[in-house]
Amino acid sequence: MSNMSEKDVINCTISHEIHQYVFSCVYILVLLVGVPSNLYSLYHAVLQLKQRNELGVYLLNLTVSDLLYLASLPLWLQYIFQGDDWRHREWLCQLCGFLLYENIYISIGFLCCISLDRYLAVVHPLRFN
Repeated sequence: MSNMSEKDVINCTISHEIHQYVFSCVYILVLLVGVPSNLYSLYHAVLQLKQRNELGVYLLNLTVSDLLYLASLPLWLQYIFQGDDWRHREWLCQLCGFLLYENIYISIGFLCCISLDRYLAVVHPLRFN
């Protein structure tokens, strides 16, 4: 076992500028792609519901979950542009964090429901319509 000197220690710091640019670019891209595509998905979910298709229920809930998350992204962008300084009320910060995790868990849950529904429709086509 060898002793490490101060010369051997690598300076491992994260540049805030890179963090600011990468996250802001990703969030802006997600907003630009996510809002129109989720609104389009919402339209098709409503069409599915009008046809009494159960897939429309899953799609509607998944889309609403995504839209709620997308609604919090401008606040996250402002947070990043202000040097990781939250200038809004604390409850709004907690709400944005809640929307982030809500989106993750609800999306996983509804994708599992859709997968199970499709599995049952393929494996047991006469029992599950």
